Amino acid sequence: MDKTDVVLQFSFAHRQAVPNGICWRENETVDESRDRKAGPATGACLMEATQNVSLTRFANDLDAAGYQLISMTAKVRRVYKGDSGRNFYFMVRCVFSRGDSCTGITTGTPERKALDEMVHRVTWRVRIYRNTQPDGSPFISVNAEARTPLFRPDGRPVTAWRKDETGERVGDAPIPLRPEVALRFKPFDGK
Repeated sequence: MDKTDVVLQFSFAHRQAVPNGICWRENETVDESRDRKAGPATGACLMEATQNVSLTRFANDLDAAGYQLISMTAKVRRVYKGDSGRNFYFMVRCVFSRGDSCTGITTGTPERKALDEMVHRVTWRVRIYRNTQPDGSPFISVNAEARTPLFRPDGRPVTAWRKDETGERVGDAPIPLRPEVALRFKPFDGK
């Protein structure tokens, strides 16, 4: 069985958008930010930035493939610009693994509810990379950025006008936003 872990990493512009129930780590320091940005690019891009992606089925596919959510943490990261390091974003990292030694975070826990909140009723701009952990084992990193809610806080759908190639409105009224891509997961077991 392939032991490749899967990491879902969500980026939020506003702290209020991060769901409750997630363990927060210490904020990233200026030095950590500089090291992260200065380090060599590792990994291979498997999917370039793709807009309006639903991750709902992807999370369900991980469960069906025997992957378990083993870790979920949040951290304030710096958007490194020169020496100021004044701009921030909020990153949530979810690690999924499979195997007999994995102890997963079960359904109904605050972490699982937070994951459901991050993948349901929203779309993301998604990039996917195949990376290597410090111990040499591979992992897949699914980076979800630029969150777009599909529903308002009162439950009504978010709507937008369809537009033609020139940017002119098409139709009689705005229509509800919908995902353009549903990301799916199929494990590779070497067969």
